[in-house]
Amino acid sequence: IIGRRYPSKTARQYARTYYRWADATGLPRWAASNVLSRKRMHAELSEADHPAVRLLNQPSPPTSRFQLWSTVIMDRYLAGNAYILKYRQQSAVDGGRLVQLGEPQELQRLRPDRVRVVLDGERSAPGGYEYKIGSEKITIAVGDVMHFKTRNPIDEFYGMPPLMPLARRVDLDNWMNDFVRAFFQFGGQPG
Repeated sequence: IIGRRYPSKTARQYARTYYRWADATGLPRWAASNVLSRKRMHAELSEADHPAVRLLNQPSPPTSRFQLWSTVIMDRYLAGNAYILKYRQQSAVDGGRLVQLGEPQELQRLRPDRVRVVLDGERSAPGGYEYKIGSEKITIAVGDVMHFKTRNPIDEFYGMPPLMPLARRVDLDNWMNDFVRAFFQFGGQPG
């Protein structure tokens, strides 16, 4: 389930086992609190009067700096990729393309399972990102997305989740839990 693009299955499996949930949320919370809440860094970020620093301190109205970065760390940990949209002063969707002008006003997390890298045919490099919600696809310019990825020896455009080697073990654990539950539900008879 780790790193695959099955959002509903991933959410179900993620919530099924406490140990996976604790592991997947523990590291991002620990990393965000230790990295972002140190006194020196807090002083540097709160004293500087720069638009980028103000944006990092308050990424968007409902989201704190801690919430944003702990979610970015968790996305990288579970999916191998994390994406942040630099939402600008003037934004509109025109023909399936996000058109933005002006300075970034907010930082919005993009769910990794909904993002696809669109290649620039001439250079074989990222030419943009496609964000899919249901049947609607929105193309976003490369400069409007921050892409944080883990190392991946197989793919230069997507990161490999650190938990991917454990995915088979997670599947085996789920199958064993399903078998034991069915065993007891059907009174010791194969169900």
